[in-house]
Amino acid sequence: MELLMYSWWGLAGSLIVCLQSLILSSTRGAYEPLDKPIDFAIQVLALYTYFLDPLRDIPGPFWARWTPFWLGIQCRRLRRWQAVHDAHQKYGDFVRIGPCHVSISRPTALHEIYKQHNVFIKGSHYHHKFPASWWLVKRSPLTLFLPFAAGKPTLFSIIDPSAHKERKKHIAPSLAPQALKEFEPFMDQNLVRFKKRLVDIVAMSSGYLELVKWTNFLAYDVIGDWVYGKPFGFLTAGEDETGMTQVIDARTEVTNALGVLPVWLRPLMRYFVVDSFWYRGIQDVNKMVSLAISSINERKIIQQNDRKDFLNFLFSDQDSKTGIELPFEDIVAECCSMVIGGSDSTSATITHFVDLVCRTPGIQHRLQTELDETFRGDLEEDWVPPESITSHLPVLNGTLKETLRMRPTAASGLERVVPHEGRNIQGKWLPSGV
Repeated sequence: MELLMYSWWGLAGSLIVCLQSLILSSTRGAYEPLDKPIDFAIQVLALYTYFLDPLRDIPGPFWARWTPFWLGIQCRRLRRWQAVHDAHQKYGDFVRIGPCHVSISRPTALHEIYKQHNVFIKGSHYHHKFPASWWLVKRSPLTLFLPFAAGKPTLFSIIDPSAHKERKKHIAPSLAPQALKEFEPFMDQNLVRFKKRLVDIVAMSSGYLELVKWTNFLAYDVIGDWVYGKPFGFLTAGEDETGMTQVIDARTEVTNALGVLPVWLRPLMRYFVVDSFWYRGIQDVNKMVSLAISSINERKIIQQNDRKDFLNFLFSDQDSKTGIELPFEDIVAECCSMVIGGSDSTSATITHFVDLVCRTPGIQHRLQTELDETFRGDLEEDWVPPESITSHLPVLNGTLKETLRMRPTAASGLERVVPHEGRNIQGKWLPSGV
């Protein structure tokens, strides 16, 4: 209820500023606010709204105080991270980036907000329903599966803590350490293909290598192998014949932008033909869902029971109380979520890791020394270092963690909502619903 109140507050503020701008632009000659009663009333209302605003002491960009569209525009321009970073540089650790949205840049606040069994639930960015487009379900079954849209929520996007706990029971076994260890041989096959490709490319191109492209292919083949039971084939073909990498990029960009808009406005953006960014991004989500459905149905026919991958766990999973299997639409949504979450972020991290190591000769030398001392002698062409050893190498893992710190792959904050009674976070009081 509080969140709805803030949304209306922000909308009212937007209308006030717009009306004020219209009056200013239409006034001729010297501007005298007391000459026009309506102008005076708008100013009084604006001041009244400003002084009653519980977040008035938190600084931020002017337009962000009145409307969520400031942040939406930054997302549309694909520069949200830069805009929010610049705002923190200018205003400090607490910055207002929306009428009821505060960004906190203070490491000591992380545990307080994101700790396990916390009262800070996920915000409206994770809202998966498009109420205004519910009639489309009858016309297109694919509408059911749109993440953050009219679709089924996933483990990542479920807002209700109890529902999240129930869904986690279905997903957790596939992510257990033992399950991932059993999948390691299949992942090694993709790593060998990746290594051979790089060696061949460097030998034929005088040392030039388009690393972003090939780390993308590696990440997608590995996650496809784990989710659907077979790689997408990008490493073998040397190209993305399905256009999946572009589809997921477009989907990520548009959902990041949709997530900051008012919930009621999100379904309408598919009809915003003035800017193809919105409707093409939503169409790309449908393409991804279609590929997921065909891949899942194909895997059902093959029945690879010897593989302990994601679908193997979901196909055999049943609710411990009711014995009911996870519905097909939920399986589709979770598969899409896993492919999205495990592909682009992985390839970006590998690329940033290599880039930063190449730019830092001291780290490069220490890393090379650690690897040479750990893996001695001649190694086979298809050799892949086991995770049981690499996970205990201090320089390697320290460099990886520092890469994630300096260049995080998520461009948006994982927003949480202040609980009903409000909270004091790092000396700042934030009311309920923020």
